[in-house]
Amino acid sequence: MEQHTQQYNKQHTNKTITNSTCIVTGGAGFIGSHLVDALATPALQNHIIIIDNLSTGKLANIAHHFPKQKQKETN
Repeated sequence: MEQHTQQYNKQHTNKTITNSTCIVTGGAGFIGSHLVDALATPALQNHIIIIDNLSTGKLANIAHHFPKQKQKETN
C-alpha cells in the first residue's frame, strides 16, 4: 500500500496550471484568496476570474491583485 501511495504522490504532485483561465468561486474568502494568490503568480500567466458574494469573504483579501478600476461589486 505504501508503494502505491508513493507512486501516486510522484505522479500527482508538482502539477502547475499555466496559461489558463481560472474561475475561483469564493475567491475573496480565506482559502479562496490564497488559491488566487497561488494562481496569480506572474510567471504562470493565468487569467483569474473571481466570483464571490462577499457574505463571508473580504474584498481586501484580493484587492492587491487588481487596479481600482477593475474591481466590481454587484448586488
